Amino acid sequence: MSAPVVELSDEQKDDLQMLAYRRIIEAYKQIAVAGGSHAHSCLLAHLGVELPLELDPWKLLQRHIMSDYLNHNGHELILRVLYRLYGEAEEERDFFSSTTATSTYDVFLLTVAETLRDSFPASGKTLSRLLSEVPYLPKSALKLLEHLCSPGNSGKVEEFQSGDRITQGLSTVWNLILLRPPIRDSCLKIAVQSVVHQLEEVRMKAIRLIANKLYPMSSIAQQIEDFAKEMLLLVTNIVDSTDVMNAEVSTTEPEKDLNLERQLSENSLACSAAKDITSDNQQTYTSQNMSSSLLHEAQRCMSFYFALCTKKHSLLRQIFVIYKSASKTVKHAIHHQIPILVRTVGSSPVLLEIISDPPNGSENLLMQVS
Repeated sequence: MSAPVVELSDEQKDDLQMLAYRRIIEAYKQIAVAGGSHAHSCLLAHLGVELPLELDPWKLLQRHIMSDYLNHNGHELILRVLYRLYGEAEEERDFFSSTTATSTYDVFLLTVAETLRDSFPASGKTLSRLLSEVPYLPKSALKLLEHLCSPGNSGKVEEFQSGDRITQGLSTVWNLILLRPPIRDSCLKIAVQSVVHQLEEVRMKAIRLIANKLYPMSSIAQQIEDFAKEMLLLVTNIVDSTDVMNAEVSTTEPEKDLNLERQLSENSLACSAAKDITSDNQQTYTSQNMSSSLLHEAQRCMSFYFALCTKKHSLLRQIFVIYKSASKTVKHAIHHQIPILVRTVGSSPVLLEIISDPPNGSENLLMQVS
């Protein structure tokens, strides 16, 4: 006598599959007691890939993981899921399967990373550890790090609230630079964007990290140094160009402001100063306000170079070289920072050599040194 066969509709089959998947998830306590946690994690990752995409099993699994991240072995389970999805994408059995697995991987990782960021204190290493051990980091994950390191770029007010989050982001970037050479350039770009951020707190944290932790690394030291030099020369040229424009227009001319942040994010530091000055039809500035704004911009963009000078004294000479052609605003900014720099480097042979044989036109700057 054969068992009765019940024909199920597609919807009923989907419901049955999800019910079974849910029961497997909810049985984690009994399975853990029996010593089957490893098999349980593997099964959940495998079934998640095999179930129809429209059932969205990953959302159910995410809720399970984040409801008790530590007791549910969240880190290990997330890695199993991501490696399973990564393997599915790399198999390239067909374009649709590969694309679907890649998309699911990106969404799953980003959702989990955002939840970890919001659920755990900034001092914790949970997020950093996860991003260091996943198969690869998609652009969405790097964008998340960029927002942590440079709050405000996405326009969210709440991003300005915690300096600890900035430290968390920069520490994670540092960790990734050390552990994941293939994305070292992308992570370094995120870090250097922060050293010219509008917020002083962000700049100072980023400058300390790069000058103390990253600049000593020979593999990326030259890139860091080149960026600092380029910013030093760029801000000099931009302020000079702005001074010329201010002499040619009336005081009712719309505001001209520097747009260095956009320039950094688009890797166009070599663009002309005219492209970095954009019109704002809603405000006008007096000459005093303009001068104050330009001074702030000059200090913002030169601080990083001055910090590197404390680590490599030979960089000092470049400051004296550009002094002659610098505008009054830039010279003012240099005068403000050079005494602090000189006290930091002390009786450096490089500094003594500059004093004994100063570059042409830097005599006034030498007065600030002595």
